[in-house]
Amino acid sequence: MGFVDELKKYRLQFIRSKQNENLSVHTIRHYETGFRYFFEYVDLLNKKKRGKLSSSHVDENFIYDFLDWAAQKNGKQSQSTKKAYLVRISVFYV
Repeated sequence: MGFVDELKKYRLQFIRSKQNENLSVHTIRHYETGFRYFFEYVDLLNKKKRGKLSSSHVDENFIYDFLDWAAQKNGKQSQSTKKAYLVRISVFYV
């Protein structure tokens, strides 16, 4: 199983764990939305790297590049939206 497939598997497990914590539907939806954009970015980079993306590529610059990409994709984003993405990603990786 490749890195991207592992991330997707862990994303599903993460969402299930949050659902089992009885978080609100609204909170779960926020996690899923943030992950959707993050995983779209990960898939894009994985294709550019011809399937060779690995966990070693995910560093501080990777996250900032993701935030820049998301801002370009969705138009200008507020600081609170960027912070929300950072929080979701950091909670996912902890």
